[in-house]
Amino acid sequence: MRHAFLSELARRNRHNLYTLRTSPAAEISGALGDLGTLLPLMIALALQGSIDLSSTLVFSGLFNIITGVIFGIPLPVQPMKAIAASALTTPFPLPVTTAAGALVSLAVLLLSTTGALGLLTRHIPVPIIKGIQLGAALRLITSGAGLILPLAWLHPALDNRVTTLLAFVVLFATQRAPRFPYALLLFTFSLLLLNSVIAVSALSTELLPALPAPGVTALGLSVAAMNLVGCWFGAMPVCHGAGGLAAQYRFGARSGAGVVLLGVGKVVLGGLVVGFGGGGTTTVMGVLEGFPKGVLGVMVVAAGLELGKVGAGLNTRGAGDLWEESVATTTAAGGERRWREVGVVEQQERWMVMMVTAAGILAFRNDAVGFLAGCCCHAAYRAADWFERRQTRGERSPLLR
Repeated sequence: MRHAFLSELARRNRHNLYTLRTSPAAEISGALGDLGTLLPLMIALALQGSIDLSSTLVFSGLFNIITGVIFGIPLPVQPMKAIAASALTTPFPLPVTTAAGALVSLAVLLLSTTGALGLLTRHIPVPIIKGIQLGAALRLITSGAGLILPLAWLHPALDNRVTTLLAFVVLFATQRAPRFPYALLLFTFSLLLLNSVIAVSALSTELLPALPAPGVTALGLSVAAMNLVGCWFGAMPVCHGAGGLAAQYRFGARSGAGVVLLGVGKVVLGGLVVGFGGGGTTTVMGVLEGFPKGVLGVMVVAAGLELGKVGAGLNTRGAGDLWEESVATTTAAGGERRWREVGVVEQQERWMVMMVTAAGILAFRNDAVGFLAGCCCHAAYRAADWFERRQTRGERSPLLR
């Protein structure tokens, strides 16, 4: 078993190196695709003292490297948004924020090691999973819009609504070239802005079907390990998010190489913060705060659109699509999987379950609320089916025996 693991690990990293050699710009661009989620939350939490900036940079960077090496896909290391939102709404001191991350990770560890996480995943209806993806997509889009709307039309010169619209034009013009290094170009452009200002993670199965997708247990153990280590040193609670994976895929990443390079950059930046003490923290914070909001907004919206496309089940036949249901049996000849087409009524019900789930997430800004709402909607439809079958059997039974 150990030999098989090492062999698979070597295969994944050969893929990482090959992808990096053949398309380095796309890999680096994809690795930068999730900055729109990371930077705003990390900056806000660090400014109010809820996390330690140097620990967050160093540990999230190390986790990026380990994640890229072990999983071999552009799996993100993102902030835990629920904890971040709570910490920002009711300013948490550093011990409270990190303790929350550790407690959540202990729960995830328990679910992973007992197999409960895998069991739950197998029994959750596809429309609810799609609804969670769609809800996350809509939250990303609204977050991106929230970064763009406060901007003026023409000032400052390179971070305004006009330059943001131009960025959207380039984004849409490259829709059919998914490996175009869009995020890398935006990032480079943004650095030239910084010189003028201060002179200084299922979704993977559908996006990358040719690569082995990490199981929910492996992801759960990964999240638990990251936080039980990082939070001890004051680092921001992190997770592997679907939105981040969609962002990194949308901007060109197809392996773990890009996130490894991103991790190296974070570790170096975190080391500079430690090396220069308070002055280093101030300088790095200034750089991060100066990152153009319009650029971040476009990147977040693009990630939301990519995730929404996957969530609606419009891109991959047979991979948990809303319109069809895969059958466990295979044909005797070719061993190919067959699909049962979903009827019109069932399609409408699936759409409703998905939309109720997404609406709950968007309205309450809470994945758990959306999940429970979707479960209730799904259960209501199944109960209606049961009553209809029971009524039909009653009508067909003879009145006299």
